[in-house]
Amino acid sequence: MSTTVPSLRRLMPEEARYLFDLCQATMRGYVEQVWGAWNEAAVRAHLTERAQEGAFFMLLVRGERVGAVAFERFDTHYQIEDLYVEPGSQGQGIGTFVVTHIIGMAMLENVPVRLRVLTSNPARRLYERLGFEVVQSTSERYFLERPS
Repeated sequence: MSTTVPSLRRLMPEEARYLFDLCQATMRGYVEQVWGAWNEAAVRAHLTERAQEGAFFMLLVRGERVGAVAFERFDTHYQIEDLYVEPGSQGQGIGTFVVTHIIGMAMLENVPVRLRVLTSNPARRLYERLGFEVVQSTSERYFLERPS
């Protein structure tokens, strides 16, 4: 696997449509496996709201959009909320780079990184390779943490 290093910039509210299309391309199948259906209106409304809040960063490689990430710093930890990498850009180290970057920030502050992943999503293997451990699970999600 070759590593492609992305740059990050704040996603603009007017890019909410791209964000929805990206989420649909990367997550719809996993959502349908877990819940049996994809609620387009609810997903679109949620992502539009999060884009307007400035929650997402666009991932760019050579100026081209290759994905998006939303993460937040809380008093006790970093939380990765969403990470989407374009299907055609997966397997190039982009997700690994982004998660490792967030881990690095957390390590500087001596706090853990937390995230959740759908039980149907194979991204769990990536997170476990990067040192995350399942700390709780439901029939729908795994909750993972990488200790500080």
